Amino acid sequence: MSIFGSRGCGVKKMNDFSRFTERPHSPFYQCWRKEMIWSIFCCTFCLLLHGSLSESSTANDGAKSRHAVDPCIKHGILAQGWRNVNNARDVDKRGNTHCDKGNDFPGWYRFRGGAGNKMLDKCPTSRKRCGTHAPMWLTESHPTVQAGVTSIKACAYWISNCTWSDTVKVKLCLAGFYVYYLPKVPECSLAYCGESHDLCLDNNGGCERKCSMVNDTAVCSCPKGFRLASNKKTCGELELNFDVAYVAIQDRRL
Repeated sequence: MSIFGSRGCGVKKMNDFSRFTERPHSPFYQCWRKEMIWSIFCCTFCLLLHGSLSESSTANDGAKSRHAVDPCIKHGILAQGWRNVNNARDVDKRGNTHCDKGNDFPGWYRFRGGAGNKMLDKCPTSRKRCGTHAPMWLTESHPTVQAGVTSIKACAYWISNCTWSDTVKVKLCLAGFYVYYLPKVPECSLAYCGESHDLCLDNNGGCERKCSMVNDTAVCSCPKGFRLASNKKTCGELELNFDVAYVAIQDRRL
C-alpha cells in the first residue's frame, strides 16, 4: 500500500480513524500515527524541493539572458573579394562559383576588406555577379543604432529581382560597423553580396559631431573642449578642474 494513500498527500480524514484514536496504545493507532507523520514529512520535503528547483531554474535563465553574447563583440568575418558588388562575374579569380549554403551558416557576420563594409541594400544591376549566380541583397536601408537588431527582407536576383527571399537580422554597433545574422541560403548558387560604402554618409555614422572612416569603420570624434561619451557617439563638455585652473592662473600672474 502506498504511504500516501488515496487522498492528496496521504492525509486521511480523522473521522475514518476515530475508533483507533480512542485506543492510543492500539497497534492500528501506532501504524496510523507513523503513516501520518511520514506523509506530512514527504509532502513538506516535496514542496520545499519544488520551490528550490523553481528558483534555481529562474536564476539560471536570468544568468543566461544577462550573459548572452552581443553580436557586435562575437561574429564571423566575410572578407572575400568575390563578394563585392564590383565583381561583375559569377565566379572568383579561380573560376569558382560560390553558394552560402554550407556549414558556416546561419550565423552573425561582418563584411570587411575586399567584400566591402556592408551588405548591399539595393538591387544589383544584373544577376551573375558577386561571385555567384544569384546575388543576395537587402530590400531596405540599414537601421540606426537606436533601432537595435532589425529584421530585413533579403532577396536573390535571378529570374526577377526577388526570385528567392529570406529574413536577415541587422544591427549597427556602437563601434561604427554593421553585423548581420545570415541564414543559410535556400538554393545554390546564391551568396550574400557586399559593397564598399562610406558609413559616415548613413546618418553621419550615428555620430553627434564629426564622423571619419577608419579601417572600414565609422569613428566618431568631438571638437576641442568636448569629450566622447561612453556610447562612442555623443559628445559632452569637459569637466573643468577648478583647482588646476586656479594654480595655472596664479602661475601666469607670477
